[in-house]
Amino acid sequence: MSNEPFFSPDDEYIYNLIVEYYDNPLLYKVQDENGQSIFGVQLPSLLLNSKRFLLATTKSCPDQKKHLKEIPWKFLQIRTLNNQHKYTSLPVMTYKQKRNQKFFFPLHVASRNREITTYSTPYDTIDVSLLHVKGIEFEYPNEGTFISALETFQTIISIKS
Repeated sequence: MSNEPFFSPDDEYIYNLIVEYYDNPLLYKVQDENGQSIFGVQLPSLLLNSKRFLLATTKSCPDQKKHLKEIPWKFLQIRTLNNQHKYTSLPVMTYKQKRNQKFFFPLHVASRNREITTYSTPYDTIDVSLLHVKGIEFEYPNEGTFISALETFQTIISIKS
């Protein structure tokens, strides 16, 4: 593996922050489709009928498992999914929720509709989006923090560059 960063310095900071937040888990390939690979792992959940997942989408990759730090993802999802059988065989990883101030940077609403709210961040090439589960436009507040977005488990982080 090369020591060169996958992203710009701002993106690399966020990328490393996420790796640290989730303790650099080992992710397993879920599928290859349309020139992309999806790697994932289950996150702990107390909900019986809903499962939580960390899913990373990257360019097609031959590896069957990789640590999060080794995956140059374009989209990262931290999601609660119901009846997603293709993901339920993924191992459950554990992580300890972090409370360091660096995880509390601000998010400000950039756009919203009945399905999704997208937030701008202090980092120009990163978007944080929250998927709506109630189907109402103002399900999430106008402002929040990065850590609160991660802990909704309806989060998509995307690299714009």
